[in-house]
Amino acid sequence: MANTTSYDLSTSSTINVFNWIETNWDPSIHITAYNKAQIINKFSQLNSDAGKPGRNFNVRSLANFADQTATVNNNHNLAGLTNAGTAEAVVSGTAETRYVFISVKEQTLAQLIVDPMQPFRNGAESALMEGIDEVGAGLFDNLSNTIGSPAANIDASLLLEGITTLASNAKQYWQPGTSKTAYLCSHHNQINDILDDPKFVQADFRGDSANAMVNGWVHKAYGVTVTTSGNIQSSSSAYHNALFIPEAFGIGWNQRMKVQKDRDGLEISIIPWADYVIMEKQDYLAVDIQTTTA
Repeated sequence: MANTTSYDLSTSSTINVFNWIETNWDPSIHITAYNKAQIINKFSQLNSDAGKPGRNFNVRSLANFADQTATVNNNHNLAGLTNAGTAEAVVSGTAETRYVFISVKEQTLAQLIVDPMQPFRNGAESALMEGIDEVGAGLFDNLSNTIGSPAANIDASLLLEGITTLASNAKQYWQPGTSKTAYLCSHHNQINDILDDPKFVQADFRGDSANAMVNGWVHKAYGVTVTTSGNIQSSSSAYHNALFIPEAFGIGWNQRMKVQKDRDGLEISIIPWADYVIMEKQDYLAVDIQTTTA
């Protein structure tokens, strides 16, 4: 007859409960949340004969020409014409390389039950694109056209002020109701203010079937495509959201995101990297809309 021993599981001193409990693990590895790149994909593409921006990329523009009224002399001939000279302006962008470096020992991988390399790669790629998007959002703080304040929130009134400012400056390049898309990129902390404005969400104000109160978001308001991003940057106690058309900013890739995988002895490295130029092309085609960080 086999010997048996009984234990009183109600007292911790009788037995180490870890001898009775099998430890289990979820086979997947959760990746920490990152903000998606919601901003740079709305910028215009920087084009060149080389197919990429190179180390430095330049954009030329001309200042306004001055028109004049012609003067007719007594012989019914035009008097001497005045040359309407203008200045050429050049804006430049410089390439930068951004990367995420991860290194893992081979012996560490051998001891793991779950291979973490794919989750590591996915997380590193997300981190890289979030960082590049933040670079693009950082351009909004330097815009000349500025509305709002560190105490403001985005509502219909502030958006309409932005639309008026953009149209007044963009002139032939954008007017309300045209087919050209204008974007409002705002910080996540403005979601409740946008959804709380009846003029954005209620059908009797909107006059369409978008049904934002049911669908959960205002995809378009006053002809402007609305999006939010945690990559919007802050300074001087204000978030710098932006209303713009794509030609205001540009992005060009010397190397789109590429994952380099190297091995050095027993060490494996994963390096997602990209080389790009992000630049402000035409300042007057965008509006910095400042809102509270609270």
